[in-house]
This record gives sequence, C-alpha cells and structure tokens, in this order.
Amino acid sequence: MESILLSALLHLFLTPIPLAAEAPSLPVVSWEECTARPDLALGELRQMVVQYAAPIDEWEPYLTRYSPEAYLSLRAWSDSQQLWNRADYDAPAARLFVRRGTMAARLVQDLQPHDRIVVACVVHDQFLGRPWVEIISARRMHEYVPEGSVLHAVNGLEFLTEGVFDLARDQFARAMEAPLPVHARNALARLVSRCEVPE
Repeated sequence: MESILLSALLHLFLTPIPLAAEAPSLPVVSWEECTARPDLALGELRQMVVQYAAPIDEWEPYLTRYSPEAYLSLRAWSDSQQLWNRADYDAPAARLFVRRGTMAARLVQDLQPHDRIVVACVVHDQFLGRPWVEIISARRMHEYVPEGSVLHAVNGLEFLTEGVFDLARDQFARAMEAPLPVHARNALARLVSRCEVPE
C-alpha cells in the first residue's frame, strides 16, 4: 500500500503540468467530509476543490510535519460555504499545506483571493480532531465566485430583506454574470426565486 502511494506521489511531483490528468481519476472528498472523519482518508491521495482566501503566515505545527520552515499554509473556502453570508466569508473553513519549493507551492504563491483550485491532496495527520491536509498538486479552475459577485449578492440580500424585490433580483442577476461554479449559481437562483412579489 505504501509503495503504491509513494509511486502516485512521485508521479505527481514529476508531472510537468500539475494535475492535468490525475484529478478525474482520484476519489473526491470535501473539506467537511475530512473534518467529520479525519481518519477516513488518512494517507490516501484524494481530490478536493476549494476557493483560496489568504495565506497563513504563522502557525504552531504541534506534533505534525507541517513546520513553517518546510511548508506554506493557506486558508480557503469550501464549496459548502456561501460567501455572501458574512459568517461564511469571515471564516474560511479549509486549512491546507503545501511543501515549499514544489510546483504546487509556486501555483499557491501566485493565487489571488477568490481563485478556485482543484487539488490532489493527502490527509497526513490529524490534531484535535481536525485534518492536516497537504496539497500535492494543484490547478486553477475557470469557475469561481469573484468578489464582485459576492458584493452584488450581499446587496441583493439587503434588498430582499427590505422587500425591494426588483432591486434584489437585479443584484442577484449581476452576481450570476460571472463564471460561477454550479453550487453557487444554484444557491443564487434560489435567492432569485424568493424575489417574486407576493400577490
């Protein structure tokens, strides 16, 4: 089992284009699944999609391998988080690590807030019930939830709360003009459906 994993990891490290063909064949796991059962995928190569929020400059590695000298760390939103909800926006759920000097680290260092990435990753450790996940390879995705869409959706929610349905609908429509992932587009469509003027 260890030799199979080692072979897969070596292949990913040596691949000239990160995650070009590997991701479709990897089992998919969400951040929430990793958190609910950190032992479920321990040591197994998986695929996960997250939306980059910000780097983490300092952290305590505790008893894990993830020292700041050897790794970069980042916070990201999971696909279950709706960024137009303040609580979700202010608390990106995912925390991931990437080894310094790798191709994946170079991609991570070039990320801008709100970039959405698909990663090949391994849960190597768990501490206090939370997974410590290492990114092995990564690829930026076309679909994402940009800041402009977040702002329009926030405005739409305010108008919706005030009962100004035409303006709410207009703001949600503007939010949906971006190349949103399906889950975000569906969530905004549900908000649009609440903008029907009561008879």
